[in-house]
Amino acid sequence: MDVILNSCPFCGTEAPPGAEFCPHCGKKLKTEKPSTSVSKQVLIYLVSFLLPPLGLVWTFKYLKQDDIKSKRIGWISIILTLAGIVITIFVMNDILSGLNNYLNSQLNSTIQLY
Repeated sequence: MDVILNSCPFCGTEAPPGAEFCPHCGKKLKTEKPSTSVSKQVLIYLVSFLLPPLGLVWTFKYLKQDDIKSKRIGWISIILTLAGIVITIFVMNDILSGLNNYLNSQLNSTIQLY
């Protein structure tokens, strides 16, 4: 009976079947697919939209997968991240503009007193 050995994608060393870690470099041989449950998707989408840069961590993890559902989750996460960034820029622009106008009016009223 022949034993089929798997090779490590990182160092090329052959590992016995069923091994979870490479006997030479110690890296994990089997990668688990990320969850595509509804609750996980909601979490990813909320983080992508509300905390834009942090959503990119999951985005690339899902885009690397082979199945269509994972790739779709990754692309939606990218779109929500970009939307979150754009909305944040517009909101911050409005806030800073209002603050600037307020400070200028206060400065002008102070200057007119003297």
